[in-house]
Amino acid sequence: MSETRIGVVGGGNMARAIIEGSVASGRFAPGAWVVAEPDPDRRDTLEGLGVGVVDHAGRLAGALSPSDPLLLAVKP
Repeated sequence: MSETRIGVVGGGNMARAIIEGSVASGRFAPGAWVVAEPDPDRRDTLEGLGVGVVDHAGRLAGALSPSDPLLLAVKP
């Protein structure tokens, strides 16, 4: 497992599928992910998977280092 932290803006279906796939493959642990999601129900779902969550993207800065990757998982 990698020790890289990955920030994600948006915690919808696309983000959840990417996170679940990476965890199932053994590439990343659930705790490697930090997702910014404003919807409380989606945050609860992600927390149930063991993923770190914050309520808005501005809080990702405190959870990630400047070199950690950031995935934008929002609709255009």
